[in-house]
Parts: sequence; C-alpha cells; structure tokens
Amino acid sequence: MKYSINATDALVLRSSLDAAALLRDVGNGLVFVASDLRLLQAAQAEGQTTFNPATDSQKQIDLLI
Repeated sequence: MKYSINATDALVLRSSLDAAALLRDVGNGLVFVASDLRLLQAAQAEGQTTFNPATDSQKQIDLLI
C-alpha cells in the first residue's frame, strides 16, 4: 500500500490524477479540494495542488484559481 487511505479515497485520488493529466495536456490545471488530511497528503505526494476548506482561506483558493 502506497498511502494509508480507504478505497473510496483511492478512487477519488486516481480520478483526480487522471483528470489533472488531461487538463495539463491542454494547458490547464486542477486544484484538489478535500478536508481529509490523509487524502490531502496523498494528493500532495502525487504532485497535486491542494486546498483544504476547513483550514485554508478564501484568499488562498483565489490565488490557486
């Protein structure tokens, strides 16, 4: 096991990685939004830009999008 996340979170992460790759191909990005810390850590480890609505500010998301 690469990350300590449940099966549903693994599916969400895999889908996000696939979508991010497609978006990168056309010059766009993706922001991974979640409040689950383990899922956020896994997404960050995979190179995703992340936003946690429980702890991050509106200003931070404005800078990302």
